[in-house]
Amino acid sequence: MKHAVIAVSPDGSLLAFAHGSQVRLFNARLAKFVALAHDEKDSTRTAGRHTGTIRAVKIDGQSRQMMTCGDDKLVLVWNCVNGECIARKLMPKKLSAGYFCRDGRIIVGDKTGVVHALSLPTNPANGTSNEKGPPEMHVDFVLGHFSTVTDIQILTFPDKKKLIATADVEKKIVVSRFPGSFEIESICFGHTSYVTTLDKTAFETEDKSKIPLLVSGGGDGSVRLWETKTARLLDTFGGLKSRNPIPTHHTPANKAQPDKKSNSMPIPNWPKPPISHPGATARKPTAPSTSPEDPSSPTPAQPIPKPCPTPPPTPTQQITGGKRAREGIGEKADENGLEKGIGAVAEISTSRINSLVAVRKAGLNKIEVLRVEGGMFRLMTEIEFDTTPLCIAFDPAAHLWVLVLRGNSIGAEVFGVSHEDEMKMEKLEVHKTLQAELFPKLDENAQPLLVEFINMYHGRKSRKKMRTDRHLEPAKKASNPSVAVAVASSVSGGSKAEEEREVMDIEEKPLPVSSHSDPENYH
Repeated sequence: MKHAVIAVSPDGSLLAFAHGSQVRLFNARLAKFVALAHDEKDSTRTAGRHTGTIRAVKIDGQSRQMMTCGDDKLVLVWNCVNGECIARKLMPKKLSAGYFCRDGRIIVGDKTGVVHALSLPTNPANGTSNEKGPPEMHVDFVLGHFSTVTDIQILTFPDKKKLIATADVEKKIVVSRFPGSFEIESICFGHTSYVTTLDKTAFETEDKSKIPLLVSGGGDGSVRLWETKTARLLDTFGGLKSRNPIPTHHTPANKAQPDKKSNSMPIPNWPKPPISHPGATARKPTAPSTSPEDPSSPTPAQPIPKPCPTPPPTPTQQITGGKRAREGIGEKADENGLEKGIGAVAEISTSRINSLVAVRKAGLNKIEVLRVEGGMFRLMTEIEFDTTPLCIAFDPAAHLWVLVLRGNSIGAEVFGVSHEDEMKMEKLEVHKTLQAELFPKLDENAQPLLVEFINMYHGRKSRKKMRTDRHLEPAKKASNPSVAVAVASSVSGGSKAEEEREVMDIEEKPLPVSSHSDPENYH
């Protein structure tokens, strides 16, 4: 597996590409690359250069600054106009995720589970790096996990309330208030393996207000849609069926209308199945008693209890249950392949236009494009490739940018919604500069974090099996007669000669005498 990162500015004017320790910034309006400080041959500013694999690249909302962070523990901020490194910070641990807030703050998460917020120095866009290097950024603690933080997202609600969602390899997504992250809003459980990526989309209510929803992907091969305030799982696409499904509470039809006072999304009004109970037999009601005070008289008739209706299928059950639970949904993922990382969701990118969700899975030469309609996923189309795509990102015009391998180099391709058929995406022309080799040489050491997650998963699985075998070893010996006899003989001493030898040793060994047993010591 090769690792690459792509980022698009909110206005679509800038494209950032990263592979290994190299990063390139392309200005789409001027159709040329921005010369970064480390690209200059005569540059001696080693402080503005990455020495490890870059894990996150983000561009701010005004398309003026770009943030990069990675395995070298460095967080660098670049000026998108002149390519200067305007701020830096060396963190204590390797970084695995990053996010650029609208207010200028940078949120980063490391491999030990700690999330930090970095504040830029005053007027960093107007300043340049001096002889000592770019200025340092101020760091504040935000929150912590017990394992590697895989991705970070910040959601803003119509009431200006902000929530920060952080995912880790412990199969959960923690949603906290921001900036007061010590207050946890909810925790989303549902993935049966590590969570790899997060992104956000929106649900439009009747009053035309948009409620942000969270989209997550995991190593179980599933893409899940969440309502963050209540941690409610709205829908699931693909993946293995959960062995321990989470119970879902259903709302009656008369209470399924949206609540105007709250921003919570109502549960879809699923059609109720007919009431049936195949194992029950009808009981004949007895005749009512004429004298209820007489104990010898027959008991009064009791009403026949109605069998409990089976709950309507949840969106998760509709999609993951069976080979094809719904038209347009792909087949169930392979468990053996997921253990090797094949089919695990490696990256997700969303577009506000048409509520599109692009899904890239590791080891597969295709990209699945979904559409969110009414709080549910719908498979729109699939894009086939000759090789495995490296990374994906939507721009504001709903154009999907993809980095692909071209021999020993990396190139870019772009796809857009077809004008003839809205359910298909067609390949568009790319600028000649991007058609050429973006990165002429591949970095063999640049491996995605998914490889580390897979190794971590197998390590935990082997340790769990070792502990289980060690715990069951006494029970196996007790159940096996031959082993039990051997154990009993070893405990009893084995033979008479050995027993006699032990008795003689005990008799010959003098008993310890305390000082109080000697009468001469008493005074």
